[in-house]
Amino acid sequence: MKVVKTINLLWLLVLPLAMSCASAQTIVLDANATLKAQLRLLQFPQDFEFNKDTTGFSKFKNSKFLSKNGDADVFAINANNVHLVDFNIDGLKDIVYQENRLHAATVLLANNGTDFIEIWNGPGKPIAINEGEKTTVSVYSSYVGCIEINLLFEVTVGAHNEITENLLSYHHTTQIDKLDSKFKQKEVTGILRMTPIEDTTETADSCTGELRIGNQIRAIENQRVTVIKDKGDWLLVVYKNYNNSIIAWIKNK
Repeated sequence: MKVVKTINLLWLLVLPLAMSCASAQTIVLDANATLKAQLRLLQFPQDFEFNKDTTGFSKFKNSKFLSKNGDADVFAINANNVHLVDFNIDGLKDIVYQENRLHAATVLLANNGTDFIEIWNGPGKPIAINEGEKTTVSVYSSYVGCIEINLLFEVTVGAHNEITENLLSYHHTTQIDKLDSKFKQKEVTGILRMTPIEDTTETADSCTGELRIGNQIRAIENQRVTVIKDKGDWLLVVYKNYNNSIIAWIKNK
């Protein structure tokens, strides 16, 4: 009986730990699956163009389209750039609007029953929408002019139009092809760089005049990253800081 009690006690101690490890592994697997889906959007944005659904938009022609500040003369809505979707599952059609007048931009407008109110805007064009209990709109922006980075916004709208924004970005000189089939987590220290070479050449930024040191992005110390490509002396990693993630190279030490 004493042996049985001891074994039972051991199970009580070990089982929660095993469950905790399994749960942590599941979280990592889910996170990697999400990251892989995001990377596919960044790698092949042209493959994720979606057909805009304007069905029923004509009945909103007398509605006001208001900015966050309540201005009614900001948006010149073109029906051809409208996609209707119910963000918050309240039975009312909301709008994903693609603005093309100057540069590509995306605006999310929530339907309050009479008018549409801006709840989010950002550079780029919408390339994917995932509808469920919450709606996630993926917006892609390629580098242009002084903006030298490619951006992927994942904008999730909640039941009360609350916004959760996650940003994944990388410099346009960073190649994100031929990634590893399996991603891994690793703690690293070093300098995040645009390309897998150590460049310390000092130059002035052509747009801002600020000093730029080679291909450096930023230094990190004892930070956990996701390795998406192992190139021997160099690792291509995703470094996440709160809701902002950067894809960059770092020396493999």
